Amino acid sequence: MKAKPYWRVVEVLKAYGFVYIRSVGSHRQFHKPGLVMIVTVPFHGRNCMIKTGILKSIARQSGIPDSAF
Repeated sequence: MKAKPYWRVVEVLKAYGFVYIRSVGSHRQFHKPGLVMIVTVPFHGRNCMIKTGILKSIARQSGIPDSAF
């Protein structure tokens, strides 16, 4: 899995039913209705690249397969 831009990660989350709920500092939090979990995504600009380790963590927290990113 290669690094992906922030906007691409958000597109995948939204495609899987996650919605933006709030910002905390330089991070955006997404929630899937009906589930208790919150997925945090770093936001340092729309085109900022999210590195592989963070992507894997987002995939694990959200239950989305790595291949979707």
